[in-house]
Amino acid sequence: MLLRLFRRHPREWGPLEWLAVLGIGVLVAAAITIAVNLAQGPGRCGDDLRDIDGDCVGVTEEAFEADPRVESLIGAVADENARVRRDWEDPSSGPRIPYVRIALMMPFTADDHSAMTADMIRRGIAGALAAQRQANRFGGPHYQLLLAPDGRNLDQWEPVVDRLAELTKDTRAPLVGVTGIPSSTPETRKAIAALSRHSIPTVGPVITAANMNSPYFFKTSPNNDQFARALKLYLDRKPARHRGFLVWDNRSEDVYSQNLRSVFERHFGDAYDLTNHNSNFTGTSGTDKGIPQRFTDAVQKICNEKSDTVFFAGRDQDLPAFMERMAQEGSCGRTTTLRILKVGIGLEPTLTGDAPRRWLDEARATIVDASAVDPAWWKGKPKKALGRFLDRFEEIEAQHKLGRSRSTTATP
Repeated sequence: MLLRLFRRHPREWGPLEWLAVLGIGVLVAAAITIAVNLAQGPGRCGDDLRDIDGDCVGVTEEAFEADPRVESLIGAVADENARVRRDWEDPSSGPRIPYVRIALMMPFTADDHSAMTADMIRRGIAGALAAQRQANRFGGPHYQLLLAPDGRNLDQWEPVVDRLAELTKDTRAPLVGVTGIPSSTPETRKAIAALSRHSIPTVGPVITAANMNSPYFFKTSPNNDQFARALKLYLDRKPARHRGFLVWDNRSEDVYSQNLRSVFERHFGDAYDLTNHNSNFTGTSGTDKGIPQRFTDAVQKICNEKSDTVFFAGRDQDLPAFMERMAQEGSCGRTTTLRILKVGIGLEPTLTGDAPRRWLDEARATIVDASAVDPAWWKGKPKKALGRFLDRFEEIEAQHKLGRSRSTTATP
């Protein structure tokens, strides 16, 4: 048939011949595309994720390309997920063990302005993997930990939530919850609202902003207001001379820092005259314009006003730059130790090295941290749930060379 169509010279072809040529061209192009894709494999993001602005975004149970510093941990999660699947589909011995899925929704890549540092991502994945391994030590059901990267700035959550909603309808191994949600921003607020619309229970283990709420969203940490009340108890015992100073992050998109500033002003504004003694800076996390981590104004005012108590309403990853700038100014003739008050789940690892300790000494300062975690809890031999979790975490810590952090705080 085709041979008969093409026996005439192309100048003599009619609509039928040209339509046939076009159809063959489309088929050949499609075949070439398929062959190239098969030769190249699934690509850096695997079959389940797609590349959006340099980040792999979506939901997967398998390994994918992320920040090189976390790829071994991603591989370890993928291996545990594969083991869980095998124990249900084709166990080597014993009964089949059913499983369900929990998604870890957070960034898996980092840069100078991302929502999480690489060290924070590493420890976040390690903690989730430790919990997964501990839960899977028992008879069942077992748990797959789905990896749900939503972009380094937490702004690619929509395709992630859409896929998570689909997975809740899987009758074989349904998604039963989401965790992660590492930061309080307008984007994460939209994300938890969207997850709630799909009736997906979501746990924000490190969310402390008091105004981050949604019907199916659960916080396991005290909020900023509760942390501030703990600091107030500390200051009631050790008021010093009430020479306070507020250092606050001016980024409008940072829900956490804005909420913490308002909490500090409400609890301590009058007693420490924070309205007349404050300075702002632009934090590194986010896309707001401005030169980040400029603390010259704040440090000079703290020196000139002989402040004894600094309230830091910003993120931990910006605190080392503030401490270093304080060290450059020196002790400013202080006869007592300057207290830098902050809140949080614990200490970001960048605060616990030798250099930050030296900066604090040079500035004659200390950090007072209202924290949800006290390192004293795991001194000696912790018992019960914490001890079992730490057993798993220490295994992962050794395998993936996470490194230990040291405390530099006075905890109220």
